Amino acid sequence: MIAPTSQSNLLGSPGVTADRVPKQNLDQQDFLQLLSVQLAQQDPTKPVDSTDFIAQMAQFSSLEQSTKLANDMSGMRSDARFQVANSFIGREITFEDTDGTLNTGTVTAVEPRDGDTLLDLNGTFVPISAVVRVAPPASESKLPTQP
Repeated sequence: MIAPTSQSNLLGSPGVTADRVPKQNLDQQDFLQLLSVQLAQQDPTKPVDSTDFIAQMAQFSSLEQSTKLANDMSGMRSDARFQVANSFIGREITFEDTDGTLNTGTVTAVEPRDGDTLLDLNGTFVPISAVVRVAPPASESKLPTQP
């Protein structure tokens, strides 16, 4: 665990002792703040090579873009899953229950909940990942076929 650090340790200001709460995610502003503190605290007789800072900034920027891309892809995946689920409305589905039994029902609505897409079967909510078969509504499947 990271021990709380007072601002006086970081900024060299005696008398200031506010406890620091660690952040879960760092952003570019945090990196720039850390960089400025490092520059302010470095030994003038042994300056740090600026290429190290540039390399760190490039790595941080790359990581930030990768994180943004991953978040965007996750959002697109959720949107696609929701669109597919919408196409199930009015259709009869077969789904596997938590105990492994197969059940069927007609989808009446779709609801995004807790990062998943749930199909509403008249009050019974089924995750889209549990669906094993989708069929047209019972009234459509009994129509005679044209030769």
